[in-house]
Amino acid sequence: MVRDRMTEKTLYSVVERNARVVPDRLAVHWGQERITWREVHENVNRAANFMLSSGVMPGHNVGVMLRNGNQFIEAFVAAPAVGARPFNINYRYKEEELRYVLDNAGAVMVFINPEYEDLLEGVRPSVPTLRHVVVVGRSRHGNPEWSESVATCSAARPEPPWGPGTNDGEILFYTGGTTGMPKGVRWPQENVLAMIANSVSNALVKNLRLLADAPPPGPRNLLDMLDLPLRGFGPARNLYLSALKSRRLMDRATDLVETSVFTPPGRTSLLRFTGSAFRLLIGSPFMHGAAWIAAMPCIAAAGTIYLLPDSQVFDADAFWRLVADERIRIAEIVGDAFAVPLLAALDEREYDLDCLAVIGSGAVKLSPVMKTRFHELLPNAIIVDSLLATEGGGAVSEVSGARTAGRPHRFKIDSTGRFPVMVIDPEGDFVRPGSGATGRLAYGGRQSIGYWNDPEKTAETYVEIDGETWVILGDLCRVEADGSIEFIGREQTCINSGGEKIFPYELEDMLLAHPAVRDLVVVGVPHPRWGEAVTAVIELDGTWEGSDETASALRSYARERISDFKVPKNWVFVESVGRSASGKVPYGTVRGVAMERLGIGATGKPLGMAPADAGVPADRR
Repeated sequence: MVRDRMTEKTLYSVVERNARVVPDRLAVHWGQERITWREVHENVNRAANFMLSSGVMPGHNVGVMLRNGNQFIEAFVAAPAVGARPFNINYRYKEEELRYVLDNAGAVMVFINPEYEDLLEGVRPSVPTLRHVVVVGRSRHGNPEWSESVATCSAARPEPPWGPGTNDGEILFYTGGTTGMPKGVRWPQENVLAMIANSVSNALVKNLRLLADAPPPGPRNLLDMLDLPLRGFGPARNLYLSALKSRRLMDRATDLVETSVFTPPGRTSLLRFTGSAFRLLIGSPFMHGAAWIAAMPCIAAAGTIYLLPDSQVFDADAFWRLVADERIRIAEIVGDAFAVPLLAALDEREYDLDCLAVIGSGAVKLSPVMKTRFHELLPNAIIVDSLLATEGGGAVSEVSGARTAGRPHRFKIDSTGRFPVMVIDPEGDFVRPGSGATGRLAYGGRQSIGYWNDPEKTAETYVEIDGETWVILGDLCRVEADGSIEFIGREQTCINSGGEKIFPYELEDMLLAHPAVRDLVVVGVPHPRWGEAVTAVIELDGTWEGSDETASALRSYARERISDFKVPKNWVFVESVGRSASGKVPYGTVRGVAMERLGIGATGKPLGMAPADAGVPADRR
C-alpha cells in the first residue's frame, strides 16, 4: 500500500488504471488509428521496456521531437515510469536551438519523426550524452525504428531494478516564451496533475451552467455530454437543467470532479460514468505545454483524445470536419493563431457543429473580437479562456457564452486555497482589489519547482514571501474591486515612449477589430526623441493592400479609440508576423524586422531609405 500511494499520482498509474477500468474505451483517435486504453497501456509498457533495455536510468532525460500522434503520448508516459524525465522538443527548431536544448537537457534518448532526422544527426556530434535516436517511421541513418524496436518489446509491466517511477518524478516542459533561448520547466507529476485538475475544474465544470442558459441546442448538448438518464423526458430534463443552473450545486460538483475525476487515483465508479463525456479534440501540438493542459485531465478522466491527421501545418477545415464527423464536445485551441484560420473556415463553408459544447483556449490571448465572432457563429458553445503559463497556473479564467458575450474582458480568480493566485507589486506586497495598482501575476501552491540547469533564473522567478513560494512571471495585471483581474500585458513587451508606458495588449485588441487586420504585433522601436516609437507590424487581410491609404485608415481608426500617445507612429505590413504553433510571437525578431523595414538603427536614426514595399512609416517625428 505504501508503494501504491507513492506511485498512484503519476501518468503511468493513470494509464494503467484506465486499462483496468475501461479497457475497451477509445483512448486516442488519430487519422485512421483507433486505440483503446488497453492498447495504450500495452504500448506504454513496450516503450518503457525499450528504454530499460537501452540503458535509460533514473535521472536521465528523454526527448520527444514528434508531431501529434499516439507515440508522443506513449513515450511521454513511459519515460517517468522508469524514473527518467521526458521533455518536449519543438520540431520547428533550427540547428542552434536544437543543439542548445539537447545539450541543456543532457538528452540520452530522442524519439523523432523522419523529417527531422537529418537536422538531429547534424547536431548529434556536439551532444555527447545522446546515445539513442528512435525514428517513428523509416530511418535514413540506420537508427532504430519504433515499429521494429519499441513495438516488438514486451507489453508486460516494466520492472525497473530501482522500482517504478514515483509521484515526485519530473516532467520537463521546454518553453521558448517570447524572449531568449528555451528553458526547461521542472514539474513533479503529482504537482502538474493537481494544478491542472484545479484549473480545469474551476474553469470548465463550474461554468457548465452557461450551457444550460445557451441558445438551443446548447442545453440538450449539455445533457447529452453528461449522458444523464431520462434526459429526453420533459420533467427530468427540466430538473437537470435547474440543478445545473444552481451555483451552489455546481460548486459542489466542481469539487467532486476535481478531487475524484481529474486528480488521481480517482473514483472508479465515477470514471466509468464520466469518462465518456470527455471527447476532446486537441488542435495544438504536443510539443507545447498548452496541449498537455488539455490532455492531462482527459487522460485522468479516462476520456478520449482526438488528434488531427498528421500534417506539418494546421488545417482548419480538417479541424471542423473532425468535430462534425465524430460529434466532438470539447475542442482545444491556442489563442488568435488558431482562431483566425478557424473563423475563416467557418466563413467559407458550413459544418454541422451543433455537437460542440466547449472551446478551450490557453497559454496566449484569445482576443475579444475573436470571442465575439465565435459566439456569433457557434452560439451553442461556451468559450473557456484560461490564463496559464508553462511554469504555473491556478483557477484564473474568463468563461463566456453567447448571452454574456461583449461584457468587459476580465479574468476571474476562483482560488480554492490549494492553488492561490495573487497579484504582487514591485515592492513584493499583494495588490489590494480596487486600488488601481499594477503588479505581476503570481501562482502559489504545488507548482513547478524551477528551471532545469538555470539556478539564476529559478531564483528570480520562484520567490518566497512569508514562508510560501510564489511563481512570479511577467504578466502585468490590475485587480478590480470585485476581485477579477484585468490583464494589461507582458512586462517584457512594455513600450516606454516619451515617459509614457504603453502596453501592446490593449492596442492589439483594438486594432484586431479592424477588417483590414488579420494578425498583428505591436512593438517599440528606437526613436531619437521619444526613446521608443510605437510600431504596428501587421499581417493584412487578403483584400487589403499595404499602402499609405491603409495606414491612414488604421491611424484614423486608432485615434478614435485610444489616446494620441498610444497611436502607432509606424505601420509595417508583412506577409506573416511569425507566430509559433503555440501562438507565441518572437518579439525580438519582429522588432528587428520592423527596424530593418523602417531603415533605423539602435539609436532610432535613419540608416538609409527603407525598401518601397517594406512597410509604411507614419508620423515619424
